[in-house]
Amino acid sequence: MTENQQKKFLSLRQIFCFRGCELHSSFDKWDRDARMMQIGAISLLTAVLYIIFSQLDKKLAPAHIEPLMTLIHLYLVAPVLLLISYLAFTRRSYTLVSTALFLAPLFAAVGNIYIILHLTDYTTYLTEEYLMVFWIFTVSGMTFFYATLNAVIVAAIYIAGSYFYMDDTYLYSMHAFWLLCSFAFGLLGALLFERSKRALFINHRQLHAMAITDNLTGLYNRSKFDEIMPSEIERARRYQTPLGILILDVDHFKAVNDAFGHEKGDQILTGIAEILKKETRATDTLIRWGGEEFVIICPGLVKEQILALAEKLREKVEQHTFESVGTKSLSIGATQYCIEDTPASMIRRADEALYKAKESGRNRALYL
Repeated sequence: MTENQQKKFLSLRQIFCFRGCELHSSFDKWDRDARMMQIGAISLLTAVLYIIFSQLDKKLAPAHIEPLMTLIHLYLVAPVLLLISYLAFTRRSYTLVSTALFLAPLFAAVGNIYIILHLTDYTTYLTEEYLMVFWIFTVSGMTFFYATLNAVIVAAIYIAGSYFYMDDTYLYSMHAFWLLCSFAFGLLGALLFERSKRALFINHRQLHAMAITDNLTGLYNRSKFDEIMPSEIERARRYQTPLGILILDVDHFKAVNDAFGHEKGDQILTGIAEILKKETRATDTLIRWGGEEFVIICPGLVKEQILALAEKLREKVEQHTFESVGTKSLSIGATQYCIEDTPASMIRRADEALYKAKESGRNRALYL
């Protein structure tokens, strides 16, 4: 398999095989807000249509069955849909909304069968059955898996129920055929829509990763700092946990570019990035701040631990030999979160510590 074929296969696998992998939970979180809005809107619209439907029942339905239709359409199905819409728009439990949405078509299908069993001329009301199956797949807001399961159950209810009120074999066969058509078209539409959403999600992840990643070192860039630092400070403030920041600067880096060229300079930066990745914790966030500067966000570390980490990183870089260039050193500024700090104030204080480290002779770590 060629590299292009492997990438294409991976893309298709990511699009169709989310369930059971990390992508599934990420996609679900990404899609949930839009799905809740869809559920709220379509449930409200469908409730309004059922209310209109109940008014038509009063004018067109046989007198003996009209009260039953009004009870089911106006006083049972419509309120359930309005409740689902309310829960979705007010951002109540997603599990509760999804469960209610799954049960609503089953409830409506049983109600439809019950009404038809009391009618002599029921052909007008068969349309609701075809629309219901299509509605589940295309606009209900259910995930593809649950929409398919729901549509299978609803179609089975309709096919089983029609067996008891359809005496004409040809009519029964055609009814089953049109249900099958509704199911097939709905399934295909839902599958294509799901595929397009998941492809969009993958593209969104890739674009986001590109936006927050430094191309040279593979570390995060300043956009990631702006994204996560406010929440890190809020967590430190709320739970009174320590939070540290290091700013690391490669000493005399301009001399490397001048003497050996920018390609060698880039190799040093990537080499230092690899050392930082190896010597820091998984909970630390590594950022290329710009040029030859790096920032490390260190949640949970007190002053002594921050300085110990800074000293370890300084020593590891100093002990490393870079091809054609030799050894290099780091100057490091460190600080810790204080009450009323902001991302800008912490960076400013760490940068001041870095400046003093350089003024004191470089190749050292200072804390402010």
